[in-house]
Amino acid sequence: MNKDKREKLRGNFLKELSNGLPSLEDSRSDVLRDEFTKNGIDIVIDTCCAFDTKVWETGIDQNDNGFKIAEQYDSKKQALIGHKKWINELMKSPNLKITDVLWDLVD
Repeated sequence: MNKDKREKLRGNFLKELSNGLPSLEDSRSDVLRDEFTKNGIDIVIDTCCAFDTKVWETGIDQNDNGFKIAEQYDSKKQALIGHKKWINELMKSPNLKITDVLWDLVD
């Protein structure tokens, strides 16, 4: 995803916050979620079409350190492929450093 598109999504996120948040049920419909522990690291991989950006994305949490948006997608089909990719990557390397693609954050 290019920088201009990310900037637009950040603006949409802030606008959504100012308009109030949707119900938990609305924001969590159609979610892919996998949780596992590998080498003592608790991992959650969550893929959904986010209420704030209206974009399919995969968020990853390692040991309750907060979710980072690892990847965004243009379609649900791409999101399904990406979700499986992240499961495989983290099963191989549970300590993998995740860069938050929306906010450019790294642990």
